[in-house]
Amino acid sequence: MTSADSAVLKLTSASCPSLDEIVSAALGESRVIVGSDLKEKTAEARRLYLKEAEARPLYGYCTGLGALQGEKAPCGPGYEDRILDEHAAGIGPWAPPWLVRGFLAIWLSQASRGGHPLRPLLVEQVEEALAAGLIPLVPLYGSVGASGDLAPSSHALRCILRGRGEALLGGERLPCREALARVGLGPVDLEAGEALAAINNTAWSTALAGAAVWSGLTLLETGLRVAGYALEAIGFNPEEFGLGAQAKLHEGQARVARKLGALRPRERPERLQDPYSMRCIPQVYGASLEALEWARGLVEREACSPTTNPVIAGGRAWHTCNFNTIYAGLAAEASALALVQVANITLYRIERLLEARINGVSDFLAAPGSSVGAMILQYTAASLAAEARSLMHPRLAEWIPTSLGHEDANPMSPNAALRALRVAWILSWLQAIEAVMASLIRARKGLPDPLGVNASLEDPSGSAARARRAIHSGRLLIILDSLGQPRGAAVA
Repeated sequence: MTSADSAVLKLTSASCPSLDEIVSAALGESRVIVGSDLKEKTAEARRLYLKEAEARPLYGYCTGLGALQGEKAPCGPGYEDRILDEHAAGIGPWAPPWLVRGFLAIWLSQASRGGHPLRPLLVEQVEEALAAGLIPLVPLYGSVGASGDLAPSSHALRCILRGRGEALLGGERLPCREALARVGLGPVDLEAGEALAAINNTAWSTALAGAAVWSGLTLLETGLRVAGYALEAIGFNPEEFGLGAQAKLHEGQARVARKLGALRPRERPERLQDPYSMRCIPQVYGASLEALEWARGLVEREACSPTTNPVIAGGRAWHTCNFNTIYAGLAAEASALALVQVANITLYRIERLLEARINGVSDFLAAPGSSVGAMILQYTAASLAAEARSLMHPRLAEWIPTSLGHEDANPMSPNAALRALRVAWILSWLQAIEAVMASLIRARKGLPDPLGVNASLEDPSGSAARARRAIHSGRLLIILDSLGQPRGAAVA
């Protein structure tokens, strides 16, 4: 999709971008435009910053950085370039294009709110490069998430603002200077303080956390659809999703119960009470839904906040810690914790679906002449769930000091978001395996297959891959298969 064909996300002072809008921009489905009112705010922030810099020292205005903040530094474009170059220290695989676009979209939102002392020229340069499809190559690792996301921001912005590094343009890998020239742009000389103001932000962590939260919310919706697909095939007691399940004062649980209450069992089971993995879906999914909605709010507010240091507010500059990514980190941690609950209950539902007394067909869904039926798919699900559980040590607990101990509270939010996306990737496969089990049951009972899974015991692995593509959107799989799966693994 070209920018001419895409929708528009217009950033204005009257509104903040929603998570869905951020994800659409990240996936290249919409063009980000910064309103003239925000550019005016940016210009005013720069004017106030320069006025104050004449009266007192400001961090980053011709000063050293971090533990070297007390050192005098030269003023001018050469030193600003040095800041970008020395901070571009990331390593590892290149970040996928959607993440870089998401970062740039959030950067535009944060940087233009009147708190970042940048000239509007810099905002316009990023806006135009993003619209033209220029994607800087940014290493995935390097941010500790406290002094802003310095390393990834430097890699991205020294490309767009200064033409240094490499980029993708139309699928071709080019030097950034050449990529800029092809889209009608050239390097911009940075003025004193602008390099730090540009890279001292939380946009990278927020883009990652936003992807994790959006993926989690999407997986919950899919998970309920797949669970209903299974429940209708095996039968259940509809009382479990009725008014009793809606009696607790948790809106998430009530919403899930109402959705499941619309299901109609194909047969009335003899069981008075179903196993917890079936009966407790409203409670588990409802709690996870509310946690993810809370996390969505953190991401949306962070994406609409000034996150640099010093920040301009109330007509002056303030030295603060707005660059700390803790909000994005907590959103990511909440996402991972919510999703592992859903992964656990999905695993146990998969196991129950193999029981003849539950499925009404046969143990392991074995057909006449089968060796093990669908048993080994449950092995696979168990392996995946074990991996999800092993990932559950919170990354936000790993506060490792940097800058000779001056920066002693680093939340490691990008690591938290990458962990959450890994859990989401695992859950996407568990849901596919549940869909395979339900499809096999439906086929044995002669029931329709509304999800189009059409599973086969002769090809369980291929059935799982086809089911995953059938139940999940391509948008979700773009995100999860680029970051959630183990590096170097092939996508089935």
